[in-house]
Amino acid sequence: MTVKELSLSATDELLAAAQQDDTEAFRNLVQHSEGKIAAFLRTLLGPIPLAEDLGQDVFLKAFASLKRFQREEEFQLFLLHTAVAIVMPVLKKQSRREFNQSVDPVSAIKNADQPMDRYEIFQFIFNHLEPELQVVIALRLIEGYSVTQMEKILDVSKEAIIERLALAQSRIRYALEETLR
Repeated sequence: MTVKELSLSATDELLAAAQQDDTEAFRNLVQHSEGKIAAFLRTLLGPIPLAEDLGQDVFLKAFASLKRFQREEEFQLFLLHTAVAIVMPVLKKQSRREFNQSVDPVSAIKNADQPMDRYEIFQFIFNHLEPELQVVIALRLIEGYSVTQMEKILDVSKEAIIERLALAQSRIRYALEETLR
């Protein structure tokens, strides 16, 4: 069994050992979790070196907070909470700089120089959502977290998460329908 395939009880044991300053146990916890955190950050930022740098920042903050976790699941949710906190300012800065929110994605796709396939269309639409909407779509539809887990990750109410999901899905559905006609 590799570090990435550890059972929940084994990762709970790693967490307990890491809390006792066992650096090898913490290294194994990082190996167990880094793929998921990296994938989440790449979903939001794309395959850029910044995603890796931010991932390292997540684990540095996690190391500083190790003592507060009772179970590995709490640790995993904390990692995602930290990743969201770190990535949101970056997404907001990108959306202001790279994606003019007043640009209508449907018009931009229809007027593109070269045709886009369905994946490129979805990615373009996703990138033009507000960062708060990108995060809920990434957590729920791509990473598969429940609304209850997202409530802990995002530190917002279930109602707010459901509202954001509905708004994001509505915008994506509308844009897809309009561009794929």
